[in-house]
Amino acid sequence: MKLSVVHKLWLPLILSLVCLAGAAIYSSYQTRETQLNDRKADLQQAAQIALGVVKSFGDQVSAGTLTDAQARSRAVDALRGLRFGGNGYFVIADSHVVVVMSPFHPELTGKNVSQYRDPDGVYVFQAMVDAVKPGGNGFSTYSFPRPGSTEAVPKIAYSVSYQPWHWV
Repeated sequence: MKLSVVHKLWLPLILSLVCLAGAAIYSSYQTRETQLNDRKADLQQAAQIALGVVKSFGDQVSAGTLTDAQARSRAVDALRGLRFGGNGYFVIADSHVVVVMSPFHPELTGKNVSQYRDPDGVYVFQAMVDAVKPGGNGFSTYSFPRPGSTEAVPKIAYSVSYQPWHWV
């Protein structure tokens, strides 16, 4: 097959554009993966800070300076107001999937939410509790409204457990 001069001129240009588009698509996937990994690292750091707060109150119980009930109450109060990354917040549930504290959904406090599902059918709180079972921490993904909104958006959570109180 013989190509005309016009075709010979267009062929390298088209091939270059295809390669450029492929590189752009690959780069966008890599960027997304990097951003997701950065977000996961931020969640892990925030969770460790929150766990440190809870442990400090648990240590006060061990030292005898606070009762168990006082320490739990103070830990809940401390985490209720704690924020990270602009719009990140903490939720506490127990190992029986009962909400101990949810700053933007206080109506869930004290309720068993093991059957709460997101629009995609994911058992949100059960997934968080299940994530900590293998090694004491883990990620879960789900959809849930942002504070002040009713539209569910994809989210990722990093859960850690505080075994003395059976908190997640």
